[in-house]
Amino acid sequence: IGAWQHVDNSRTRPYEYMQVWDGISDSRLSFDLDNIKSDAIAWIVENNHIQRAILARLEECYNGNVDVFDGTKVEKIFYESESGNEFDLSDWPTVFLSSGKTLKARLLVGADGINSAVRSFAGIDMLGWDYDANAVVATLHVDPLVENKTAWQRFLPTGPIAMLPAMWSTIPALASKLRLLPESDFVHLVNAAFRLRLADLQYFQSQLLEGGDINLQDEITWREQVETKNIADENMDKDRILPPRVFGVQEKSRASFPLKMRNAERYVKERITLIGDAAHTIHPLAGQGLNQGIADVQCLTQTIQAGVNTGQNIGDLELLGEYSSARYLPNLAMIGAVDKLHKLYATEFGPIVWSRSIGLNAINRMSPLKAEIMKFAMGIGTDTHG
Repeated sequence: IGAWQHVDNSRTRPYEYMQVWDGISDSRLSFDLDNIKSDAIAWIVENNHIQRAILARLEECYNGNVDVFDGTKVEKIFYESESGNEFDLSDWPTVFLSSGKTLKARLLVGADGINSAVRSFAGIDMLGWDYDANAVVATLHVDPLVENKTAWQRFLPTGPIAMLPAMWSTIPALASKLRLLPESDFVHLVNAAFRLRLADLQYFQSQLLEGGDINLQDEITWREQVETKNIADENMDKDRILPPRVFGVQEKSRASFPLKMRNAERYVKERITLIGDAAHTIHPLAGQGLNQGIADVQCLTQTIQAGVNTGQNIGDLELLGEYSSARYLPNLAMIGAVDKLHKLYATEFGPIVWSRSIGLNAINRMSPLKAEIMKFAMGIGTDTHG
């Protein structure tokens, strides 16, 4: 959509490697640029910088002809009967804003998140379920002198912890504790979650949940020293198998939210279309939520442009159906794949752990298959317009 050129390069971070491993068996899957032809696997960009880039792109394209109603809420959406008007606009959605302004929409795009008012107005149901888990997110401080171009993710039975950026998926009770811990304790636990054995982590989690009287920092430091010695004894390169150490947390950056899997029964209705979280939500373990939304935007933009070029009504259901047809199945496939991956790694049942470990090690030795997995996750070779 042309916004990338406006992103502040100093606030972006490409990564060229991925390390994914099983928290029980330690089986690993590694990705790098040798598997694909690309400058990076992905880029990490802060959300506010993406928003600024999009606003700059709007200004560049439309030179002030796009109105942005900042600090304004949608109060209600309705159909308004027309009388005494040369044109019948009764099927155009009417949006009433908190500022008192009323807008009529030739096409109303619902990009208003999981609790979408546009979707509710359209009477479109969401299908799916809630995970018994919350995600804890935070902005972490790491050593700036240690170059890190790797995304890290470790699958624990309670949910994955990732540094791509920081996200820890776990049971709601533990998520609540993590969000409120003193900063130093939280930092120690994040480092421990990437480094310590599962039994150690389960001990710390039980102590947190039961209000145990332990010194987390001392306990974790001692156990990490033991684990570091084990890594050295096994002649492993810890810089290749472990993420950089976390030293702090940005103030007020910690947050927690419940995890859900949802997909709208349909994405379009006459003069209405849904994109992003208003249309679908996904478990964050693969970092695909925003990517799916951007792909929706790209596809819808192409659909509208094609309609304008051929003189079609941009709110016509037949035209909007082209967007829906192009995006529904790819979104459903990604949501389903991530959901199955979550369920696969949520169990500690021995035979399943053994099977998935064998599978992970096998895939790690199959470069062509790893390349296809990466292309699927990156959207390479996927035509967003069908």
